[in-house]
Amino acid sequence: MPVLVKLKKTREAKGLSQNELARKTGYSLQNIQKIEQGRAASITFDALGRFCEVLECQPGDILEWRPNNIDDKTGHSSNNEVLKTAS
Repeated sequence: MPVLVKLKKTREAKGLSQNELARKTGYSLQNIQKIEQGRAASITFDALGRFCEVLECQPGDILEWRPNNIDDKTGHSSNNEVLKTAS
């Protein structure tokens, strides 16, 4: 999937723990962990909005699009879909 979720990076840059983010957004700690570990199948606009509100950021600070043919480790083109999600 070419959309990366950078919630962990954004959260850490704002100095919040996973527990604080969970408490402030109303999402469970387990859901926060699942999203940050790339195990969530999707993220709703509602969730994205809550994260942006609490983290005082824009959706682009949490989400990043990468073409399927870019290898995350090298940054070079690749025929394999290497990147599923990122934290």
